[in-house]
Amino acid sequence: MEDSHMYKVISDLVPRYDGNPKNLNFYIKEVDNILQLIEIKGNANQIIVCMIKNRLSGAAIDAIMYEESLDSWDKIKGALIRRLGDPRTEVQSVQELMRTRRNKSEDSECYGKRLREILNILYSVGNNPDKLYYEKMAIDQFISQLEFQISIGVRIANPSTLELAIAAARQEEARAQYSSRTHNNNMPSTAPNKSKVDPPKSHALPNHPQMPMFNPNTYVPQRNSLFPVQRQQLVNSVLP
Repeated sequence: MEDSHMYKVISDLVPRYDGNPKNLNFYIKEVDNILQLIEIKGNANQIIVCMIKNRLSGAAIDAIMYEESLDSWDKIKGALIRRLGDPRTEVQSVQELMRTRRNKSEDSECYGKRLREILNILYSVGNNPDKLYYEKMAIDQFISQLEFQISIGVRIANPSTLELAIAAARQEEARAQYSSRTHNNNMPSTAPNKSKVDPPKSHALPNHPQMPMFNPNTYVPQRNSLFPVQRQQLVNSVLP
């Protein structure tokens, strides 16, 4: 009863695969993870192999059709990689990972997904048993292509997977955009100050003739234009 329940769980967990080369590495990784969770005893291996084969279709069936002695998951995996896998070696994949740069118009999430595709190839062709070794390489490459302030925040977050690094970068970018909008809203207005007081204008009449200077030698007072006392003072002032 326990074995039948285990087989039912495995059958539900094993994903289907139609032979699309782009999804091969993801499919292999999923099956590897499932088999690591269970303990295979006796004839259970043959039953699991049959389950895996029954979940294949399309080009995946063609890839294993003419293979002999596919009596284990490792042999099925090897056949799929030979027929559908990426031809690049581990060294070539590492070099491509380190050469992959972020495009100017590309956001951090799209760039991270491109690195993930190369990383999945490394998982299948890499000889290092520690898969986190390749994960760390991808994270370092991802962070190196971020803006300086964004990269600092991601490094402080210390992500353990590329997906966590992408999430941290998006969070830092959102925080930077919010800070930029807040700063711009708090900037003082540069509009001219209409309350500024203009300098006082001259009240002089522009058409008013300039008064001539008084010359006592040529001045001839008009009759009755001055009072007697004023006339006498004026006469005394011009006499030698």
